[in-house]
Amino acid sequence: MKPQNDEEFTDLEDVEFLDLDKKTPLPPDIDVGEEDIVDEDYEEIPKRPKPRRKVSSAHRPHGKKKKKRMPELHVILLIVILAILAIAVIRLMIWNKGTKVQVDTSADTSEFDTEANDHIIPLNADDPNYVAPNADDELHILLLGNDVLTDGEDQGEGFADLIRQKTGATAIYNAAIPGSYVTCAQEEYSSSFRMDGLNLPTIAKYLNTGDDSVIRQASEDLGELFTDRMRASLEELKKIDKDKLDTICIFYDSRDFLGQRPPGDTSATDDVSITNYFGALNASLQMLQSAYPDARIIIMSPHFAHFVDESGNSYSSADESAKLGAPQFIYVNRQYFSALGNRVSFVDNFYGTIYEDIADKYLTDNIHLNTEGRKLLVDRYLDALNRFGTYEFKPE
Repeated sequence: MKPQNDEEFTDLEDVEFLDLDKKTPLPPDIDVGEEDIVDEDYEEIPKRPKPRRKVSSAHRPHGKKKKKRMPELHVILLIVILAILAIAVIRLMIWNKGTKVQVDTSADTSEFDTEANDHIIPLNADDPNYVAPNADDELHILLLGNDVLTDGEDQGEGFADLIRQKTGATAIYNAAIPGSYVTCAQEEYSSSFRMDGLNLPTIAKYLNTGDDSVIRQASEDLGELFTDRMRASLEELKKIDKDKLDTICIFYDSRDFLGQRPPGDTSATDDVSITNYFGALNASLQMLQSAYPDARIIIMSPHFAHFVDESGNSYSSADESAKLGAPQFIYVNRQYFSALGNRVSFVDNFYGTIYEDIADKYLTDNIHLNTEGRKLLVDRYLDALNRFGTYEFKPE
């Protein structure tokens, strides 16, 4: 019901509130028994748990630990990549810094300087110890080549002299012709190229056929240029006893390379054109094998030489620039394949005896050798000659 007036309302200030949680003791004169206040049907109401209030991380008690969240996959990948990059950078820095290595400079390491591309085979592949029966037991050697076999003869220190000293052999036919080549300028002889009559293919043809007409014509055409040494070499060719010859040594220096004669193509295995290096060797070897089937043939490659241009400038013979049509090792390569194809022995002097790093110690100019250089070459030749223990050397 709606009150009639405002006087019926009591001011809140005059109202006394009862604190239900506060226990106020009853007056002592009131006796209340337990039986009077206990209701048998009364059940104690359980207390409701207080709701948990969310606490921000800023106000979180320090004693409580926040549950950790697992890092995202892309974060893990990024950490792994960065770790790999760091390891790679550190290892690169260590590698770039290098390690100090102690080297014994007094040790002799000459055997590791180069690797010779030798190809040494016996006269008879089925029997390495086979020696063709000769009319006597003396070692008979024929030398075919140019200046490298005649230099030093005046002092008794030529190639043949050194062989004689180291083996005791006396039957050495030194038919080397100074200034001659392995190749010829033309297939047929012409007075325009007089030395063709004294180059290797012409000499090999004479030994095989006995026809010396081209040699005699070239000797006349050369006139004063036909030296006594050339004449002596041709006389040596006439002394050879086919039934006694044991071995033929073919040794020409780098004259063909310095003259830039065509090296030839090794893919043309049947090439016998005497105007290129490869073909001239093939043709000469085949004629010599026909003339002396029981003689063991050994090719000695040229040693290192310097190329000198028209202005007197010296270059390495291994220079592959436009100054040279073909470097020297190309000619050595042609010799090697010719030896393989014709089943003769090959001694690599370009890489295995007097090579670029030590050449100046043995060269007297860009191509000629001193006595020490010739001694090295003789040792290499004799090693190839007696590789199978065929001969008994008796040094003087």
